[in-house]
This record gives sequence, C-alpha cells and structure tokens, in this order.
Amino acid sequence: MEVLEAAVHRLVKMSQSTICDAHPASAPLVASDRLSDLLRSLLETYNKRTTHRTGTFDPDTEHYPFSERLRAHQNNSESFFDLTVWALNHLRHEMEKVFFATGGYIFFAKYQVAAGDFFVVAKLTDTDGQAF
Repeated sequence: MEVLEAAVHRLVKMSQSTICDAHPASAPLVASDRLSDLLRSLLETYNKRTTHRTGTFDPDTEHYPFSERLRAHQNNSESFFDLTVWALNHLRHEMEKVFFATGGYIFFAKYQVAAGDFFVVAKLTDTDGQAF
C-alpha cells in the first residue's frame, strides 16, 4: 500500500450543541512510514468491524455533492488538499444539524494498492495509540 496524499483537519463540536467550528490544516501531511502505519491500522480496524468494504454515492448530487467534487479531483480540476478543505466545511455544515454529534480529527487519504486507487475519510478521536 502506498499513501499518495493525505490531510487531517479538525472539527470542534460538543455533543448537545449546534455550533461546529472547522479548523483546516495549513498543508497536507507529508508521506512517511508513520502515516502508512496509521492508514494501515485504520483500514484493519474498519475491515474487522464491518462487512462493508467500500461506500457508494447517492445519485442525487445536488444534496450529496461529494461525488462530483471527488470526480473533479480525479480529473485534475481540483487539488487533493482543496477537496479535503471543501469536504471539511461541508461536513461542518452537516454536523451542525446533528445535536449529539461530536467533533474530532477528520483524516483524508488517497492510497494505492494493486487493485487501484482508493480514497478514505475517517473521523479520529483523541486517544492513546497512533500518532501522525
């Protein structure tokens, strides 16, 4: 597995609140062995907990615009980092509607394995363990 690009941003939101603040990083993460280890650990944890291996996109791109933005990135119309900042702000807007949602670090990575290129988005919380 090769990490092609990655970024981590932060959303600050307390449960039982409608206020959510987005804190985008100033730059993408630098590829490293620690970053690869973090992604590998994340994927292993996810694959142990679910039978679903990939997500799908709703065809309604007006209400669910992420697929169009990802396609723009794939067509080199938008940088990976700009896509992640847009996604962070879109997620912030959606989380403001969910009273019990909480914030955390939002991890974005584009990686490659023999089967092709993949894109992952995960919410990470502050706990002891992996560091990036």
